[in-house]
Amino acid sequence: MLRQLLARWGQRAPDAAKNGEKNEAKREAAPAAGRAAPPAVAPRAPSADLAQPWRLVARRPLLDRRGAIGGWDLRLSPWAAERLRRTHAQRALQETLDFAFAQAAQAVMRAPRTAVLNLPPATLRHSAAVAQLPRGAIVALDGITLDALGTEAPVVLSILRSQDLKIALAPEIALVEPPPEFVVINAAGGARGAPSGPAQRAIPRQGRIVTNLRSFEDVAAALQKGADYACGAYAQAAAQRTGQASVQTVTIANILSALTAGRPPRDIAELFKADVTLSYRLMRILGSAAYGLGRSIGSLQEAVMMLGTRELYRWLAVLLLSSAGSVPLARALHETALVRGRLLELVAIARSRTDPPEALFVTGAFSLLDLLLNVPLESALALMPLLPAQTIDALIAESGPWRSYLDLALALETGDDARQEAACAKLELNRDKAAALYAEAADWAAGATQLGGEV
Repeated sequence: MLRQLLARWGQRAPDAAKNGEKNEAKREAAPAAGRAAPPAVAPRAPSADLAQPWRLVARRPLLDRRGAIGGWDLRLSPWAAERLRRTHAQRALQETLDFAFAQAAQAVMRAPRTAVLNLPPATLRHSAAVAQLPRGAIVALDGITLDALGTEAPVVLSILRSQDLKIALAPEIALVEPPPEFVVINAAGGARGAPSGPAQRAIPRQGRIVTNLRSFEDVAAALQKGADYACGAYAQAAAQRTGQASVQTVTIANILSALTAGRPPRDIAELFKADVTLSYRLMRILGSAAYGLGRSIGSLQEAVMMLGTRELYRWLAVLLLSSAGSVPLARALHETALVRGRLLELVAIARSRTDPPEALFVTGAFSLLDLLLNVPLESALALMPLLPAQTIDALIAESGPWRSYLDLALALETGDDARQEAACAKLELNRDKAAALYAEAADWAAGATQLGGEV
């Protein structure tokens, strides 16, 4: 039935948008039994307690063929989905949700990055809400959503096109005319790459988005097979890592260890002398207008003292992560590591406990060190023998008092609702606050990556 409707959509496309406006007007005048009429105007700004779009809209990073985070997969947050099921709150929440999706999509597209929207049927039916979405965004529609739309599916698709939005459909429903711009492949259903067989031969010009991949290796493989975007976990597969750390990596690791041990600025400066390039970068960043010193820096020791232990710690961690340019998807891994580090730092600050924010920044950032350096994580951390025991426990043993911080980062990254709830409970952190801090960390990491790591 659905395939027939989609096929007929291609034949009625010229009049569909106009008919959609008429159908919506009819629904507003005489709503169907048991269903509230959608609002006739653009979604309103939410009240103060719902002002953050990430409370209602969850996002996952989408990796592109360049090996970078090229966009974000936006979908209904578990918090919003649960409340939409409460019929007494549906209407007010739906208006706020429509506004949140528009705000989140606009923020992503301004970055500029690609927004892939997984909109609920009620938002898709509301043409005024669709009109607020940024042009060029991708709207992904699965079979469940299209079934919920029923006979309105062809009209909704035409309205999306009339707003210059791109459409992504699952392979089994993508053989329609005009064809969607993208095919969405759900790896959780067994797929790992591109569509094959008659479907692929019939729609060769479509882009591909692969979601719910299980590991870093799966993400890299999907992109190598021609996917335009891939989304999944950054868990390490069982593959053996045999790379060797560079000389500069070892130098940075030694300096970080010395900082952790509380060595004086004179000793830190001596370690910098082992790498002329690293020394130059330190002097250059302190000589920039960003620090507003208004005078020259006379020595490496003075530079170390001027930057300060906390900023030096963070800067070196960022440099260590950015040194892995030859690893597949290095740019995306680098940015994701910075997101994790910054999130853990912000959570530590928000909790106002004794956990040191700078050490938690390193804990989060180094959670992808094995993938970035292509060495076993134990070997990477062995370069810094003076790291806090809590960091080692969290990364290697997956236990200890700081593991909950990292669990929260992983849960927010993958959209794991149960894991988010458990981590927030252990950290005594409000989930809305956690979502807001994650968005802040992601924005900070994007800026740090664009600046080449000199933060």
